[in-house]
Amino acid sequence: MYPIAVRSVYVACGILAVCSLFRSRSDVDCFSIFSAGVEDEIQLSRRYYNGAVRNLNTMIQSFPSNFVAGFFKFTTAEFFEIGDAAAREVPKVDFKK
Repeated sequence: MYPIAVRSVYVACGILAVCSLFRSRSDVDCFSIFSAGVEDEIQLSRRYYNGAVRNLNTMIQSFPSNFVAGFFKFTTAEFFEIGDAAAREVPKVDFKK
């Protein structure tokens, strides 16, 4: 599996290649397709991270792995959450300027 950054570059190159085939598409359309792909990659990364944290926390709290975790002083991790409502908002992009 490729790292997230490499996959994002592949997604971007694929979208730009598709947009170059269709000359009638505007740059705004290509940008919106590209930004949707990036948002999907970010969501995938968040889900992967939260799944890994869930598995880690389960292993730390489960018998018999909790003995090993206690011996090596492993601690539970926190899930990725955005607490601020302003940070959750989708940024507005205006191409009319």
